[in-house]
Amino acid sequence: FKLRVKDAKIKGHPVQFQFASDVTQETVSQRVNINPKGFPRQASISGKELQKQFTFNVSDVLEGSLEGTLNVYPDLLSELVTGAESIFREPHGCFEQTSSSNYPNIMALRYLNEQRMNDPALKQKALGYLDRGYKRLTGFEVKGGGYDWFGRGPAHETLTAYGLVQFEDLKSVYQGVDQQMIDRTREWLVGRRDGKGGYNQRNNGLDGFRGSSYNVGNAYITYALTTVGENNLEKEVAHITKVALDEKDAYVAALTAIANYNMGKKDKGRACIKVITDKFKEVKDWTKMPVAETVTKSRGNNRFVEAASLFVFAMLMDEENVDEGIISEAIMFLSGNRLNGGFGSTQATILSLKAFVAHSQFFGRTKSAGRLQVYINDKLVKEQAYAAGHRGKISVPVAPHIKMGENNVTVAFMDTDEALPYSADISWTSLTPATDPTCQVDLKTTIANPTAKVGETVRLTANIKNKLGEAAPTPIALIGIPAGLSLQPWQLKEMKEKGVFDYYEIQGNYLVAYFVEMKPGESRDLNFDLKADIPGKYVAPASSAYLYYDKQSKDWESGASIEIVQ
Repeated sequence: FKLRVKDAKIKGHPVQFQFASDVTQETVSQRVNINPKGFPRQASISGKELQKQFTFNVSDVLEGSLEGTLNVYPDLLSELVTGAESIFREPHGCFEQTSSSNYPNIMALRYLNEQRMNDPALKQKALGYLDRGYKRLTGFEVKGGGYDWFGRGPAHETLTAYGLVQFEDLKSVYQGVDQQMIDRTREWLVGRRDGKGGYNQRNNGLDGFRGSSYNVGNAYITYALTTVGENNLEKEVAHITKVALDEKDAYVAALTAIANYNMGKKDKGRACIKVITDKFKEVKDWTKMPVAETVTKSRGNNRFVEAASLFVFAMLMDEENVDEGIISEAIMFLSGNRLNGGFGSTQATILSLKAFVAHSQFFGRTKSAGRLQVYINDKLVKEQAYAAGHRGKISVPVAPHIKMGENNVTVAFMDTDEALPYSADISWTSLTPATDPTCQVDLKTTIANPTAKVGETVRLTANIKNKLGEAAPTPIALIGIPAGLSLQPWQLKEMKEKGVFDYYEIQGNYLVAYFVEMKPGESRDLNFDLKADIPGKYVAPASSAYLYYDKQSKDWESGASIEIVQ
C-alpha cells in the first residue's frame, strides 16, 4: 500500500488497515510519524531589549515546511517550559547526553511544582522520564567509585563532580535518588584529593571534562562537593580562592564564589563576585570577560554563557549583595543566546536553565505593565498590552508573514522601562543542505547497490573524516538508514568491540555512532551490511556529523536511496 501525505504540517496521523476473510477479520491501527523531506534550516532570534530589530534570510523552502512563532515571557521561568510537553524528553546517549535531556526535565518539573500547576498526566510523564533518566545515569557508575561517559572506567573526576550536582538537583523533584550512591560517590571524589589543595585528575575520556587546567578542574570539583554538603575542604577552598583572586578569571571566580557561599564563607564569596563585577563594569560585554577555559573546554560563546550563568547563580545566593543592574545584563545576555530551544552547548544550556530558575525564584514575574509591538517586514502584526504580574507567554505567529529572501523582525516594548525576554525559532526544510563550512568533521555515505532483493544484504558505507590538523574531540555521526532495510545487531556489537566506534545507539531510522576522539586528518570507514526486509522504494533521512560540544556546526549529507524488490 502506498500512502501520500497531503499536509506536510501534520506531525503524525493514525492509519488503519482492516483485513477480512470468510472466517475472521482483523483491524490494525498505527500512528505514522510524518517527517518533512530535505534538510532542516533555521533562523533564531532572542533578546531582552526595549526595542531591537533582527534580520535573517529564508530561501529554498519546501512547500508546507515553514514554521515559526515568537514567544514573549512575562515570567522568565516560563521560558524554560514553553510548552512543558516539548521540554520533557526521553533520555538517551552517554552519561552527559542523558544529562542534557534529564536536566531540563528536572527544571521543568520543578517549575510545574512551584507554580502549583495541576496536570497529573504531564507530571506523570515527566516523572517517568526522570525515573528512566536516573536509572540510565546510575548505570554508568564505575566499579570502585565514580562515573565515566560509557561506564567503562576508570572513573573521571570532573564528570563525576558534574553528576553529583545533577543528582542533588534531582532530589528536589524525584524521590528515587539513592542517598547511599551520592555518599559513596562524594567519598570517592573526596578521596581523589592530592593534599596540595587540589585533586588527582585523569585525562581519560571526552574533550568535555578532559584536559582542562588543574585550577579549573579543582574549582569545579570543589564547587560540586560543597554543593552536596561536603565541608571538610578548607585547604581546597582556600587554594581555589587564592587562584580566583589572583587570576581574575570570571568562570573560576564564579565557581569559587558558590563554593565559598556553600561553606558559609560570605566575605570570600563576595570577594570573588567583586572580581567579576569590577571587570564587567570595565568591559560592559560578557563576551569580553576573561574566561580562559571551562571544565568542558567549551568553544565560541559557550564559555561566556557558562560563566554568566554561574555568576547569576552565585550572586543570588547572597541576598544582601545583589546588584540588579548587573544581574539584568547577565540575564539579557543569556536570553540573547537562546538557539533551537537551548542556549548553546550542553553545559551552557544546563547552567542557563539553573540561572533562569534562580532568577525567577528571586525576582518573580514582571513588575510593571507595558505594551508589546511586533513588526515583521515593517508591518505591525501584533500589539498587546499586559498587566504587572502577567502570567503565561504571549505568542505571535511569525511564519504567515515571512517572505522569501531577507526578512526583518522588530520587537518593541512601550509604556514601560522593563523589557521582557523573547525568542523565536523560524524553521523550514530545504533541498539544499545547510552545512556549516567551519564544521571540523566531514561525512559521506554511499550504498553499494541501488536495488536489492528481499533477504539480501546491502552494504552502506559511512566515511567520517577529521578535516583539520588538530584532534577532533567527541565526533558524532547520525547515519540515516533507509526504511525497508535493517541493521544487524551482531555486526554493531562486533564493530564496537573492535573499536570502529566507541559507542552506538539506534534512534528511529538513525544509527548514532560516538567517537571519543579522531586524530588530526584521521578518516574512518563504517561498513554496515543492511538486510533487505520489505519491498519498496526508500530514501534514508539526511545524515549529519558534528562535534558533541559544538552541535551548532554540522556537516549534512543526503540520505541513501534504494529499491527493494521481491
